[in-house]
Amino acid sequence: MDSSNLRDHYLRNRIRLNLIPLIEKEYQSGFKEIVLRTSGILREENDYLEQGAEEAYRRVINEDRDTLSFRFSQYQSLHEALQWRVIQKMLGKVYDARRIGEEGEESEVTTIFRRLQQSTPSFVLELPHGVCFEKRYDVVLLRKGGIKTVPPFEAELLSPGRTFIEEIGKEVVIEEVDKDDTLRYIHGTPDTAFLDWGALQFPLKIRNFRPGDRFCPLGAKGTQKLKEFFIDHKIPRFERPKIPLLISGEMIAWIVGYRIDERVKVSDKSQRVLKVKVT
Repeated sequence: MDSSNLRDHYLRNRIRLNLIPLIEKEYQSGFKEIVLRTSGILREENDYLEQGAEEAYRRVINEDRDTLSFRFSQYQSLHEALQWRVIQKMLGKVYDARRIGEEGEESEVTTIFRRLQQSTPSFVLELPHGVCFEKRYDVVLLRKGGIKTVPPFEAELLSPGRTFIEEIGKEVVIEEVDKDDTLRYIHGTPDTAFLDWGALQFPLKIRNFRPGDRFCPLGAKGTQKLKEFFIDHKIPRFERPKIPLLISGEMIAWIVGYRIDERVKVSDKSQRVLKVKVT
């Protein structure tokens, strides 16, 4: 027999030698058998939940290199007990599974689970060891790599010419093009815009979002707050400072990657056409 089993300075022994006999004598006979029976039931239920969580994980989670992602709508369809375990399994993929619960990751499971219960449209959480958890409306991601913030910036552009914007790591290339050649490309691509030269004020500038910004979206008659535009297009708040804005005078001529201003579009009356490309 292991002599340590009789030493009452171990908590497990005090429970077995002192507490359980006291409970059986004073409160509930057969308490030990009840605990053992209940433990067996809980083990079986835990095995059942683990099986369901594994099936849910395979069905809901997409794995792509250093990023795990899922659709929030799919996640919501799961029972809460499975939701918690799916998050736990995700963290186990990006962390050493043996360390879950040893250095705070268990509390991170609870933090993420509770934050998702709030149904906030978008948020970002910076987790230990360079891991980031993001919710972008219906898309949720767990990835390696810290949160990259973009400070307020503004830069004057060479027109024509090339200007590198260090804060976002992008280059703006501006050139004049023949109007006849642009007619078939008038809508451009997300990184390219064709603008009416005569409707612009030089020098052009590029900066990021500021509270109160407004513009007139292509095809609209009135102006709209950029904040409302970002919400309509499901752009998370933490992503908005990363989106470059092409500025002409006091006007936002182009939300890069999304929409130009109605007032600078190329039309039949345009004499000269400016091509702006952000790479």
